[in-house]
Amino acid sequence: MAAGNEVIPRPAATVVLVRSLNGKREVFLTRRPDTMDFLGGFYVFPGGRVDMVDRTNEARGRVIGFEEGDFTPSVKYEEVGEILDDGNSLIPVDFYTAGIRELFEESGVLLLCNGSGEIVSGDVYEEIRESSINLSSESFLEKVVERGFYYAAFSLKFLQLFITPPLAHQRFYTIFFVASLPEGQRAGVETGEVSESFWMSPGEALERGDSGEFPMIYPTTLALRSLV
Repeated sequence: MAAGNEVIPRPAATVVLVRSLNGKREVFLTRRPDTMDFLGGFYVFPGGRVDMVDRTNEARGRVIGFEEGDFTPSVKYEEVGEILDDGNSLIPVDFYTAGIRELFEESGVLLLCNGSGEIVSGDVYEEIRESSINLSSESFLEKVVERGFYYAAFSLKFLQLFITPPLAHQRFYTIFFVASLPEGQRAGVETGEVSESFWMSPGEALERGDSGEFPMIYPTTLALRSLV
């Protein structure tokens, strides 16, 4: 647990979206608006905090393909910050529901499936994408339930854990996942948290980060290096 004046880390999930183009791997990066207080102007992967709605029994009950044995962070969340703002408990599957929601909000990619595990695509995907982007976290879950879909947890593969160092003003316990762009879907949306987005090879992204052209935080570069 956090001690003394240390800030308790907030749970968060980040999704490194990848695709193969002409036999070469690319990752999807977004740039945060300069006006944002936290990491304004930085290049990041889609992600954000685990919201209260991500931890509800309703969300947890609509997950397919979650295997706790595949979730292998080196430090469990309760070891560094077990108190949440709303007092609710946190379990591993909550990082999956949060990651899938955040990925949709910041890229338009939808890792939802039907009861048979088939990822949504085609006209249904386009209709949901058109009508659901920019909705609240609660509204996203409502859409999932309304359409009879499930969170496709099997699409997310654990990549790394990063915990913001002690005594930082804002701290996060962030699970990084890797996911492949589903067939028939496309990435890229305009929101208040994304000023631009694009596909790029991990190597080129690292080069631009090293040169200072792309401001990045350490966990972003760490994730990129694992994919080169």
